[in-house]
Amino acid sequence: MAIESRAALLEKATFARDALGLHRVTVVPSDVRKLSPEQHGFFNVVLVLGVLDRLDAPAVFEVAKRAGAVCKGFALVSARLAERARASRESEGVSYGGAPRSVNHEPSFLLTRVSMLALLARSGFTSLLETLHPDLEDGSTCFAAFKGRRVALQTTPQANAVPPPAWAAARGVTRTTTIARLLRRKSR
Repeated sequence: MAIESRAALLEKATFARDALGLHRVTVVPSDVRKLSPEQHGFFNVVLVLGVLDRLDAPAVFEVAKRAGAVCKGFALVSARLAERARASRESEGVSYGGAPRSVNHEPSFLLTRVSMLALLARSGFTSLLETLHPDLEDGSTCFAAFKGRRVALQTTPQANAVPPPAWAAARGVTRTTTIARLLRRKSR
């Protein structure tokens, strides 16, 4: 099932489905903000491509949570990210850093990488992978977010009794820091 509220993109999705012979895909004219297991069911794969970076708070948090609710396997989440937090928005007692912006005169809120990871984790995803694409020109980042259960560590029972720590901005590592560290190792 594909959900799209804009007529032009709905037409493109229908064309792509037909051209690719994807007979089991249904294209539904609806708003992703209304996505729910009760209305749409559950899916093994959920694609959230170019959606979250077009939404303002609180919709960005609600849509991520809704995507997590209908997902039973994994989701691919592609969105532009804020390089640094210039503002914060709160959802369910958690503060998320990001940057406000405007897309076609509509306000949106770009999350930082750490805030996106925290949001996906709070939306029910247990493992997150960031995919890299060297030719991606629009600055989007793509995450593979997997559903599942927390894996028990084969060490001590006490290790499994402690919940995993939340993603924190203080623990975030930027690409520049990682790349600089690798370059320093190579030059030694």
